[in-house]
Amino acid sequence: KFPSSENECQNFMVSKECASASWSWMGDKCCIEVNAPIKNIDPIKGYRAICNDGKHSTSRFSLVSYEETSDMSIVACYPVTGRGHQLRVHLQWLGHAIHGDVLYG
Repeated sequence: KFPSSENECQNFMVSKECASASWSWMGDKCCIEVNAPIKNIDPIKGYRAICNDGKHSTSRFSLVSYEETSDMSIVACYPVTGRGHQLRVHLQWLGHAIHGDVLYG
């Protein structure tokens, strides 16, 4: 479940050596901002990952809705920068990969 309440957002803070996630409120919704460098680590397969020597990338995410029976969330995604696969990589790093994504899911 993607964080939806202030308490869930506070507990969701993520910080690693080369990447970070922070939260804030946009209107009545929790917005999570990810700042994490992305690098193309497998050019043949097109696989990218968060790496210290990757290119700076920033994405913002907010919950649109949550379906309890399927335990799935619909999330609005806002790429601030435009790296390849950026939203997919950032969601995977947050632990909320896109359902059915065969490369990052």
